[in-house]
Amino acid sequence: MDLISDCVLLKIFNWLEIPVLAKCSQVSHNWRRVAYHSELWMDIDLCPFRWKLDENLIIRLISTRLKPFLRKLNLTSFSLTPKLFSELATSCPHLQSLILENVNFIGFCNYTNNNQQQQLQDQTNTTYTFPSNLRHLDIRYSSGDPTAYEVITNNLTNLRSIGITNSLLAHVSNVKIIKNLRNIQMLDFSHCNLLYDATLVLLATFCTQLTSLSLNHCNNVRGHDLSLIIEACSELKALSFSGTSLDDASLIQCDWKKINLEELDISWCRNITERGLLQVLPLLDKLFYLRLCSCGYGHAITDGVLQILWGHQTLQLLDVSYSREITNGGVSKTIAALPALKQIRINSCRKLTPNSLSSMTCKENVQVIPFFIAQERNSVNSSASSLPNKITVSITQSSSRAKKYSLDNILQRSHLRPK
Repeated sequence: MDLISDCVLLKIFNWLEIPVLAKCSQVSHNWRRVAYHSELWMDIDLCPFRWKLDENLIIRLISTRLKPFLRKLNLTSFSLTPKLFSELATSCPHLQSLILENVNFIGFCNYTNNNQQQQLQDQTNTTYTFPSNLRHLDIRYSSGDPTAYEVITNNLTNLRSIGITNSLLAHVSNVKIIKNLRNIQMLDFSHCNLLYDATLVLLATFCTQLTSLSLNHCNNVRGHDLSLIIEACSELKALSFSGTSLDDASLIQCDWKKINLEELDISWCRNITERGLLQVLPLLDKLFYLRLCSCGYGHAITDGVLQILWGHQTLQLLDVSYSREITNGGVSKTIAALPALKQIRINSCRKLTPNSLSSMTCKENVQVIPFFIAQERNSVNSSASSLPNKITVSITQSSSRAKKYSLDNILQRSHLRPK
């Protein structure tokens, strides 16, 4: 085995997952030396080891194994201090993707009751470092020291995608954040309740390179200035407003012909009605992904809305779950009238019945994913056993995996280890 050259071993090991690579390192001294070559440790996910590793061990791992070739690092759910930021900034010049989801930032300012004013002065004079050449950053659901968010905000200029947390909006001026994101292409504000429509004006002013904007469950966003973003961001491909206060007027006033939108998610938008959908959907003729779950409390999606989509040439995934008005006939005709359709989700639609599924599956290449509201105990299980093979009964499988422009998918694809 030791007759295999290091160059060949390195190429072989490059195809292995980290656990397998670790086992290979136990074969011989030579294999161990090659297995721990830093070129093989460019994409590292430490989240599964968050209960076993502390920050000192992570820094030791970076200095002995990961530098200088580290490209992607996942530290989800760790507690981090400026010491780690500094190590990454100095030892990992090629780091491009950093995932800090649900992280707790600590140790940036240490106030004491005895000498609080002096500590504040020391903090002012302290210069913290942070990786400045990142392309992808995820700090969604993170929390902790306000100073950490000031440091991060000062290093956003080169980013192409970012997931933002409520804490960042709470501690740093929105104007400063958006100005520093002038090169951003993919922006995710999901679950940021401190985001308001005024920020949409800032995005239209400074973030004109946007290709994807996600405002999922930003309850205070009404979309009144959405038209400004449509006007300014000509490369916009994906919009996600699920669970916001978006209404018909905000949709109708947009000049949708300005962009070639491929993905639209306006599910759980209670203020959208059938009228708004009937006026807007005909204008979106490049859609690949459309999610309309429970629009208008489930009453906005009707057979008439489905009929508007008939003949659409690019739509591959359609989600109309939790719709109260669509019927068996409307769904069957829609499947037949969409030539590119690959998947349709019809979970918990009140007027749909299991008996109609055979008529919904006239196209071999279409996957129908239903979950029927049980009228009697065990009715779901009994109906599922008689379904055709191409019908998947599911209530938990997410349709977001099919999205090309979501932050999670971009971060997943940013790894460099071949498959």
